[in-house]
Amino acid sequence: MWKYGFNPNNSNHKLFLKRNGGKIVALIIYIDDMIVTSNDEKGITKLQKYLACEFEMKDLSGLQ
Repeated sequence: MWKYGFNPNNSNHKLFLKRNGGKIVALIIYIDDMIVTSNDEKGITKLQKYLACEFEMKDLSGLQ
C-alpha cells in the first residue's frame, strides 16, 4: 500500500491513510474484510479499482 501512497497508522496497524490536501482516504483491513471511507469520492473509486486489480473482491455496499 505504500507504493500507492497509503501509510500505516502507528497506533493501529490495520488502518492505512492517504492524505491529499484536505482530502483523506482511510482503508481499514481486518482478516479478509476491508472498509474504505473518505471525503473524496474519486479517491474511493481509484482505490477500489486498484484493489480489484490486485485481489478478487466483492463490493458489499454501504455499512449498516
